[in-house]
Amino acid sequence: MCGYVVELALKNAIATTLGWQNYPPNNDNRFAAFFSHDLELLLTLSGKEALIKLNNLADWSIVSSWNPSMRYTIGSSFTQQQAADMLTATQNIRNAL
Repeated sequence: MCGYVVELALKNAIATTLGWQNYPPNNDNRFAAFFSHDLELLLTLSGKEALIKLNNLADWSIVSSWNPSMRYTIGSSFTQQQAADMLTATQNIRNAL
């Protein structure tokens, strides 16, 4: 779920930066890239890439490893420490945005 938290925070940052009331402003095909789950792309679109990678690179390295298909993985491939690190990194990135 952490990845979705970061994804939504990035989409909020994009909407705020662009002055949009809705994300994206309409269903026009020109906005197809904005429907992405790709955190690297969304970070770039947010206009906050330099800030995050300068001040929160370690946290970004943790959260950017997420992808939506992880939720379908049977069993847990994360240790308790990795889960704790992901939670902390997610919180730090969300606060930085």
